[in-house]
Amino acid sequence: MRMRTESVKMIYKGDLLRHKGIAFWFGEEKNHLYFVVSDPDVDNSVLAVNMTTLRSLVRADKACILNIGDHPKIKHQSFIFYQKAIEVSAPEIMIRVSSKEYNMAERLLDETLKKIQEGAKKSEFLLEKFKKYFEYF
Repeated sequence: MRMRTESVKMIYKGDLLRHKGIAFWFGEEKNHLYFVVSDPDVDNSVLAVNMTTLRSLVRADKACILNIGDHPKIKHQSFIFYQKAIEVSAPEIMIRVSSKEYNMAERLLDETLKKIQEGAKKSEFLLEKFKKYFEYF
């Protein structure tokens, strides 16, 4: 119960729900981390992007490279895998956190959030349908 309460506190600031900057993974912590990088759109959906360990610059999307210190969960140089971006219903995030289907991590620092958003604008791998979220950055 304590874990769920802490997760909810990480999302709320006062009485307002802030989605942008949330970090979560599906299921177990060993899974890849996702970051919410937009405010909700008119349909109350947000853009979430995947982070993965950088093993080779040849196969990585170089639009946003993250280093140790950019987020507490980063243990190795990593990159944002814009090709695996997803659209998620903002209310659904809270439902899935409560059911423990999603697990929360520390919020993104503002500087790291901006870096990821700028990378999204530069990435050739972000699907066209997700570029509508640029206006919600």
